[in-house]
Amino acid sequence: MPPQLSSQPLITLRVITQRLAAAPTWQLPHVVPYLASTLLSCEKIIRTTQAPGQAKDVSEAGVLVHKLKTQISTLLQEKNPQSRWASVILIKAIVEIGGEEILRTSSAWVRGLLGILGRPDPEATKELCIITLTRIFLLTQDHPSIIREITTPSLPGFITSSLNILTAGFSSKEKAKGNGFHSLSITILQALCELVPHHPTVFRPFLAQTTALVLQLIAPTPSNPDKRQDGNTSAITTSVAEPSRRLFVLMNACAPKNTSGEEWTKSFRAIINSVHRTADLVFRAVIEDWEPSTRLRPDTNQPKDFSKVVGDTEQNPLGLSSWKGIYAGMERLDGILQTLQVFLNTPTSSTVNIPIGTILDAVIRVLSVIPPSTESGGRSNGGIQINAEISREEREGLWTTLLKVHISALQLLLVLISRLNYGSAALCHSVLEQALWVFEREHSDSDIRRTIYDLVSKILSLVGYSLPKSVAPLLSSCMRTCCEDIVPPTNTPLSRESNPTKSKKGGNNRPSISADSYIKAPTTKSKTSDIPTAVQISAAKLLPLAMTYTSRRLFQFDLQAQIDRTAILTNNKEAMLASVLNPPLKRPGARTMSSIMPFLARQFPDLLEVEALLRPRMPVLRDRKEDGNIFSDVDEEIGRGDDDAVSYENRGQNAPFADGRRILEEDLLAKEINSFTNGAVAEINPPLLVEPGLESLVPESQETTPPKLSKKRDRDPFPSDGNSRDSESVQTLNAPALQSVDLVPNKRARVESEPDIRDDEAGTNQLDTSTSKNPTAPAEPSSSSPSPQAADSDDSDSFEIPPIDTRMDTDEEDEMSD
Repeated sequence: MPPQLSSQPLITLRVITQRLAAAPTWQLPHVVPYLASTLLSCEKIIRTTQAPGQAKDVSEAGVLVHKLKTQISTLLQEKNPQSRWASVILIKAIVEIGGEEILRTSSAWVRGLLGILGRPDPEATKELCIITLTRIFLLTQDHPSIIREITTPSLPGFITSSLNILTAGFSSKEKAKGNGFHSLSITILQALCELVPHHPTVFRPFLAQTTALVLQLIAPTPSNPDKRQDGNTSAITTSVAEPSRRLFVLMNACAPKNTSGEEWTKSFRAIINSVHRTADLVFRAVIEDWEPSTRLRPDTNQPKDFSKVVGDTEQNPLGLSSWKGIYAGMERLDGILQTLQVFLNTPTSSTVNIPIGTILDAVIRVLSVIPPSTESGGRSNGGIQINAEISREEREGLWTTLLKVHISALQLLLVLISRLNYGSAALCHSVLEQALWVFEREHSDSDIRRTIYDLVSKILSLVGYSLPKSVAPLLSSCMRTCCEDIVPPTNTPLSRESNPTKSKKGGNNRPSISADSYIKAPTTKSKTSDIPTAVQISAAKLLPLAMTYTSRRLFQFDLQAQIDRTAILTNNKEAMLASVLNPPLKRPGARTMSSIMPFLARQFPDLLEVEALLRPRMPVLRDRKEDGNIFSDVDEEIGRGDDDAVSYENRGQNAPFADGRRILEEDLLAKEINSFTNGAVAEINPPLLVEPGLESLVPESQETTPPKLSKKRDRDPFPSDGNSRDSESVQTLNAPALQSVDLVPNKRARVESEPDIRDDEAGTNQLDTSTSKNPTAPAEPSSSSPSPQAADSDDSDSFEIPPIDTRMDTDEEDEMSD
């Protein structure tokens, strides 16, 4: 049974059709936007109208959908612009939610929208038509049959109409003076950029026309005085240049088969040549020390007449327009550098070769020219020699616009390193030194600082661990400025107002402090003061990277303290974590720094990273002795293991961690017992410690009455001569820990015993070891001399002594036995 549709979308669709039929023409611009947004709730009905075997309400919905499509087609064919504008909005709304079936029936709408582009309709209507057509062409990418039916026949007409609008607007004075052309041209360029990667073969016939058009837009020169007469200055702006550069790069994909990569490299090298061509002209005010490392530097045929205004009036090999004046020349150089950035940022459909050497050669040339702070003897403080034949106005114009060109050059380096990623490791060191050198001389500009912060952050994340000590001074200066950008230093007004004056009575110079310095000036806090600037955002990103990817030895003690202070004052979580995880190393004879862990725990108590640092969940690390046994302290509860403990033959690795403590205690006690048996032969049999309920496991041959203890102890319990020991010098094993220790892991019989000393037939003492009771005790070799202990063992072969009370001394035991 087909699914039943809800009645609410059906009612909404009925209201939309009724409202369109009843609304007058002048009211459509006010009604249609609301109807288009309401149409979204009818998506399910519009998508299911073409399915067979629908219910009664669905059949009614199909009638309403057909009525809506008919109304849209009628509005599209109206002669008044209000109706056509309303139809464009409704077409885009229904195509977005209609799915494949609506796309298949939209060929008539596409033809009508292309007709609007050729009519003198308002710019807003044409802009909506371009957006709607682009969306329809993109939605057909998943349906090859619809591409053959709609996109392939209609796209050439769309490209022709778009290029005609751009050409007419660029050459006409009336169009160039209006703001509508700006918006329409940007929309057309962005639409072409979206369609070129999907249909390169369709754009191939328009390759020459499109390239010639966008070349006039990629590097605009609004300051060119030659273009003010035709009114084109306002037509080419930065917002128009950005999509033009991207379209210029994408048009290389329209080259014949398997040649798109070669065309990309050819265009890239032509742009590099344009950089050098323009730099030869705008940098004539200085005598450059730069020498080309490649053969791409063109030879200019410009006359050496420095009295003329600088400019490029000859035909450019790339096809760029001419320019005149130092300001127009610097704008052209800046636009070309930004075009190189687009070349590296834009994906390509085929593999391309990036000429890294030529890029670095051009960038280093641009960055080697720095604005001087003072001039003396024809040479600035930066080492740049000034050309005395150039007028002062041209030199000042060069210094004024040079910072913007340097920002574009630094951004080009950032794009290159970001694009190559770890493949640029060989370039990072030289690029970092060049960037820090520029930072030392131009750090007064906020945009320069922001760009260099981003560049240094990227380089540190790639090769920060391998930085040499030679970059420490420049990098430290950059980090100090970074901290000052985040937390500006406070200046004391007293220090500025105090002037040294001479006293009338005495000759002592005492500072005279102005009374106004004690009065605090009213500070008006701006509402947007809490919003970080672009420089502060870049600086805040650099702080944690500098502490994570560089050695702390590169920074001095006071700089490390300043970085930690900045991180704490700004609540920079990443920087504080980096400082805790990478503490400063102690240098010989230098002070040590305290950790900022308390500040991190106080400001971010809920972070999992902080919890892991404060309370690490890790197993206890255990050391090993020289003999390989695991060391563990034995407490008072030694020997009290779990009743369900399991005995393991291989106690080193296969035992679980829960039984590791008990096993280690047993090994330690067994080792202590071995120390006694190895030093001297034990001359007594230890008692059998039997737990309650296990008396049946004791052999009947064992006596329960203890023998009489010896009254005196031998002063030397370990005599070197075995014959000197008699019956009165019985070695007693006073080991209190043996009273309650289970040496056998198996709980079925917890019996402890020392090796029994028995007399063999030859009358020699022999150490009988039982491997089942103490597997770790080594066998004692038999003595060749007769033992005086044999007389005591004539009564019985095996006897036992009671447990020794450790609270009593041996002398007290002797008195009790007497």
